[in-house]
Amino acid sequence: GVVGGCIAACLMFAMSYSRIGAVRRHLTRASTASNVDHGATATALLQANGSAIHVFWLSGYVFFGSSDSVFEQVRGAIEAPGTPKLRYAVIDFTGVTGVDASAIMSFVKLKNFADRQGVTLVFTGVTKDMAQTFAHDGFFSGKSRHRSFPTRSDGIEWAERELLRVLLPQRASAETGGFESW
Repeated sequence: GVVGGCIAACLMFAMSYSRIGAVRRHLTRASTASNVDHGATATALLQANGSAIHVFWLSGYVFFGSSDSVFEQVRGAIEAPGTPKLRYAVIDFTGVTGVDASAIMSFVKLKNFADRQGVTLVFTGVTKDMAQTFAHDGFFSGKSRHRSFPTRSDGIEWAERELLRVLLPQRASAETGGFESW
């Protein structure tokens, strides 16, 4: 009776909510940038190669159904035919109110897929609890390519700098060479 009706209502809510998905916005670096001025040449290169960095804004409570939609959207961006290779997927958790244990498994699946594709996941805005959970699952430790930053701008900035190291290798050596190189 009442318990069965409550369970059915909860399942309907979960199914409906999972169809909405957790990704509220998705742009490339060509449309959004960090708060750092890289100079005219670097900015033009970042704009022209903007599809190498994708930014996904998440929101709401992330559970298995909605986290699987995150996986599918990121995978779709990575595998999109006829576009330059995606190198960095910035996933912003600032608008996320919580993550359940089953959602973590979807993110582990995403991490494994990204590893196979040579894509770096850049998590931003994760809470302390989320960061500990992701770290426990090997996201940001040891030889992991994936990173975590406090803000979306920090994560985008890091991805921009990494991309510029590839696009402008002489600039990267000058940045690390100290005063003499400058």
